[in-house]
Amino acid sequence: FACPQSEGPTSPQPRSARNKPTLKTARSYNGSEKKNVVGEYHIIRTLGKGSQAVIKLGMHIKSGRKVAIKVMSKLSANKLQFQREALALKILKHKHIVTLEDAYESSKYLFLVLEYCPGGDLFDYVISKDGLERKECLLYYSQIVRAVMHSHKHGIIHRDIKPENILMGGNNRVVLTDFGLCGVCANEGTKTLCGSPHYASPELCKGMKYDFKSDSWSLGVLLYTMICASYPFEHRNINKLINKITQGEYVIPSRVPQDVGELISGLLVVDPSDRMPVGQIWKSRCFYMDGKNRYFYERDFEKMPSSTPVPKSEISDVIVRCLTLMGWGDTATIQAILSEKKRSIMHKRIQSMYHLLKAKGGM
Repeated sequence: FACPQSEGPTSPQPRSARNKPTLKTARSYNGSEKKNVVGEYHIIRTLGKGSQAVIKLGMHIKSGRKVAIKVMSKLSANKLQFQREALALKILKHKHIVTLEDAYESSKYLFLVLEYCPGGDLFDYVISKDGLERKECLLYYSQIVRAVMHSHKHGIIHRDIKPENILMGGNNRVVLTDFGLCGVCANEGTKTLCGSPHYASPELCKGMKYDFKSDSWSLGVLLYTMICASYPFEHRNINKLINKITQGEYVIPSRVPQDVGELISGLLVVDPSDRMPVGQIWKSRCFYMDGKNRYFYERDFEKMPSSTPVPKSEISDVIVRCLTLMGWGDTATIQAILSEKKRSIMHKRIQSMYHLLKAKGGM
C-alpha cells in the first residue's frame, strides 16, 4: 500500500489521481487454487474463511518464505475497511501485532500479504486446553495488552479484540491481527457499531459514544475467556445477551486466581469512566513477583514518535489522503492540524502519523 514521500509520480497525472494512495496490481489471481500468483507470491491452499475474506497460505516465489494472504472480493469487501487495515498495520509496527508484508489488487480482488503464524489462533488453543494455566495465560495476555497499548498510543482502537483474532506465532509469542474494524479515536469518541457481541462493551451495545475504554472491556472479556475457556456473558438470545452485558451480570469462578479475578473485575465495569484504562493494566498485582513486574518492559511506555508541525508548502496530498481514509477528518481539517504548533493530543497523533507514513513511504 503505497504512501510515497513525494507528491506523486514524475509523469503528469490528474490531481485526483495524485491524491489517491495506490495498490500494486496483481493480475494473475483468478480465485481458484491452481497456479495462482499474487505479486511475488504463489497461492498454496486455503487456511480459513470468514464472512468477508478468505485466508490463503502463500509462498514467496524467490525465497520460499511462507505468508498468509487475506483475499477479499471487491464485490463483497468494503474497500475503505481494507485500506484502513493496511494503513493501520503499516503504522503499528510491533512485535505482537501481525506484520504487513505487502498489499495488492486485481480487477476483482484485494490482497493483504501478512506474516504467517503456523500455530493457529488462540481460541482453538484455549479450548484444547480447557483454559490456560495462570503463568501461560498472563504471558500471552500481557503481550496482547502491550500491542493494544501501542495501538492506542497512535490513536487507533482495535474494536474486535477476541481470541479468534490472536495468532500463535511460535516461541511463546502471540500476535494481534484483523484490524479490519479498527478506527481512530478523536477527542469526542466514536459511535460506529462493530465488533463481536460477546466482546462488545456496554456503551457500544447501547449505541452510545465510546473511546479507548471499549477495548479495555474487550480485554476483560478476553482474560476471562483465556483462563475459563468460556464467556463471562452468554445467552442464545442476542437481546438477552446484550442485556447481561449492559447490566454487567457475570460471575468469576472460584478457580480463577484472586489477583487475576481482580483485574477482570477492574476491566468489566459497566461505567467506562470507572473502568480501568488499557494503559493501567500493567500495574495489576498479578503481573508482579517479588516486587518486580515480570511481563511489561520500559519500551512499552515509550512516547509517540516525532510530532512536529509540517510547513503548509511541504504537506503531501497523498499522506493527507491516507489520514482521511483512517478517519481523522476531512482534508482541510487535517492540513490545518498538520501545520499548527498546538500541542493537543489530536495534533500530536495526526502529526506523528504523518511523519511515520512519510518515513515509511511505499512498501
